Amino acid sequence: MGHVLDAPGAELQMGSRAWDTAAVRAWEAGMSGRHLLVGAVVHSPSGDVVGATVTTVRSREARVAEQHDTAVLPGHRGSGLARWMKARQTLRLHELFPRVESVTVTVNQRNAPMLAVNRAVGYRLLRERLLVEMSTHRLRT
Repeated sequence: MGHVLDAPGAELQMGSRAWDTAAVRAWEAGMSGRHLLVGAVVHSPSGDVVGATVTTVRSREARVAEQHDTAVLPGHRGSGLARWMKARQTLRLHELFPRVESVTVTVNQRNAPMLAVNRAVGYRLLRERLLVEMSTHRLRT
């Protein structure tokens, strides 16, 4: 999932993290109270995970799921893996959580490849938001 930062504009949204087993388990613990659905693509010859996507659902009764990150290793991009993972994840989400009616996802507007993947899977733009960061040292009381 460290390759999420390879996406256009991602450096503005999140800090770099080292993803090892401990970091993944800590992140999972932070999802406490939510159902976590992770899909991955494994490269058959090597056994390496080359892509992953993550969705959370707050409860069995929830009507909205949150799709967090989708990443494919650089050497495996451009072959449709992200689209396949997101499509399969959406089908699995429907199987496991039939009450879910929509999935929210945040994508930087500069990330044309992921916007295209989302459109191909059937996601549509409902709203935009502007994220602004400012040092609090510049604020005056």
